[in-house]
Amino acid sequence: MSRLPANATPEETASKTPTAKHKFEGHEREILSFAFLHDNVHVVSGSHDDTIRKWNCDTGRPVGEPWKMQGGRILALVLSPDGKTIACGRVDGSVQRWDTDGNMIKSIWTGHTDWVRSLSWSPSGGHIASGSDDGTILIREAESGKVEVGPIESNQGYVRSVAYSPLGDRIASGGDNTICIWDSNTGKLLVGPIKDLVYGVESVVWSLDGSKLYSASDTFARVFDSFSGTLLHRLEHDHLLTSIALSPRHNVLACVGISGIAHLWDTESHKPLGQPFRQEDHKQLRCVSFSQDGQYLAYGGHDNKITLWIVKDIAPQLTETASPMQSKTPTPKYKFEGHEKDIRCFVFLQDNIHIVSGSLDGTMRKWNCDTGHLVGEPWKGEGSTILTLTLSPDGKTIACGRVDGSVERWDTDGKMMKNIWKGYVSWVQSLSWSPTGGHIASGFGGRILIRETESGKVEVGPIKTNQGDVRSLAYSPLGDRVASGGDKTICIWDSNTGELRVGPIKDLGVLVESVVWSLDGSTLYSASDRFARLWDTELHRPLGQPFRQEDGRHLRCVSFSRDGKYLVYGGDDNKITLWMVQDIAPQLTVRTPVSKIQDITQQETQPEPPSSSFLNVSSTHSSFLTLLTGLS
Repeated sequence: MSRLPANATPEETASKTPTAKHKFEGHEREILSFAFLHDNVHVVSGSHDDTIRKWNCDTGRPVGEPWKMQGGRILALVLSPDGKTIACGRVDGSVQRWDTDGNMIKSIWTGHTDWVRSLSWSPSGGHIASGSDDGTILIREAESGKVEVGPIESNQGYVRSVAYSPLGDRIASGGDNTICIWDSNTGKLLVGPIKDLVYGVESVVWSLDGSKLYSASDTFARVFDSFSGTLLHRLEHDHLLTSIALSPRHNVLACVGISGIAHLWDTESHKPLGQPFRQEDHKQLRCVSFSQDGQYLAYGGHDNKITLWIVKDIAPQLTETASPMQSKTPTPKYKFEGHEKDIRCFVFLQDNIHIVSGSLDGTMRKWNCDTGHLVGEPWKGEGSTILTLTLSPDGKTIACGRVDGSVERWDTDGKMMKNIWKGYVSWVQSLSWSPTGGHIASGFGGRILIRETESGKVEVGPIKTNQGDVRSLAYSPLGDRVASGGDKTICIWDSNTGELRVGPIKDLGVLVESVVWSLDGSTLYSASDRFARLWDTELHRPLGQPFRQEDGRHLRCVSFSRDGKYLVYGGDDNKITLWMVQDIAPQLTVRTPVSKIQDITQQETQPEPPSSSFLNVSSTHSSFLTLLTGLS
């Protein structure tokens, strides 16, 4: 092979035949599935030889002995979102789970009557979807294995591929010449069946924003609009395709097939990247994936090996995508330090300058967003740990819920009002003020009380929610409904009678840590996630990249300032972190959506959306954003 000059252009370099970094050899039969671990160093593969093996990408060597267990050939592998658990589907119709060190979790799931060819973990990690040659899809609770949705009769003959959407609300399935998109909570068919595919659909994968769906079938990789099912593009190959994968770091689609050839495609221009690269023995390729950091690409197939490539060697002209998820990492403006224990809650005051925070150390503190300094001394009440805070619609009063079952009210200068509400039988974990200011809803021990604000008289309740702990409460903008989030469910209640209006709605997460209403009351947002993110609520697409605590500790609460300028979160590092919203998502333009509250109250200012404790979702009036935060 000729040597390229040192100053070779990207185009010249791209024409050079790439060389694989490693071939992982050890399986005795073909490899149909594998997964990159989150450390970007290790790969775990499953084979028709009935074993799982772990490999080191730096050394090219196996790690430890093969993982063996009854169940026959392994057809599918998927890694949990937290990177700690691997689920595998076998030819006997079972699903097993393993930790990443090769220890099998005892419970083996049965339920399918034929081969389990595909698995997908929900983004929250709460559920696993499985697709089988019996033509059904099962959605299970990830810890217990309990079937919560299904069996969904796909009418697709066999289900070769299933994939959760990035938001977890939909599941795509590929089968016998068709693609279907299902509601992951109900199993209802949303889109499809999408037809006119010549052969079976071997692989489906979502775009990062969930707006598109990619498929591998016959000799084409196809791109569909995920909401309408409309075919947008076809990427033609000269061989039958078996698997596709999207890079998490670049606008790149990888395709492999039965001829042993792999292709990379630019997902924006829909043109090839670099030249095709292939197996030396031309044997079938059956699976392909990128590492989490986008550095590596690997494939496996009928040569019984995993072949590892450095993506830049295949397509040196590649640049980091400019998609919202990969924009420049923002830097916080301030960190407010002073609390001695975890911060579970805080509120922005209506001057857009000050924040009041509550902590497990039993105190509240007031902070200045312009200076980053503490204002005055800590506020100390009569109770213990503070779990939730809420600001009155007129901006003059703060209510706080404590672990001793009491609710206190304070003015914004730190003076506590005499009347302390007691009598709760458990921790008060959530509070929400009605839009008029006349009532406060409180959540404790699976129950809700609605009190008259001035007297503290209970006017509605206790409402028995059957939700375990009520982690979050939110009055609707019109005040006629109260949403509650708790143990895997969301409920919507009539605020005047306490009657259940909607639900229980099943959520993907283990706990629904926060709920918040859209400004017009038509939409309810919930949170069970691992990162902090900004989302465009109209396009349902991410804005900027996820951002997180430097030390990886839990985030517990979040809110926007009323003018939309600041975003703040707090958590287990005992600090409040202040961000400039424009630093996180510089592409934002200020908008002023119309709220029905203005029509009813004739007020120029709208009440601030509630800032619930622990995991939180918060809306900003000026930018029409939603923030999802969680365990970082």
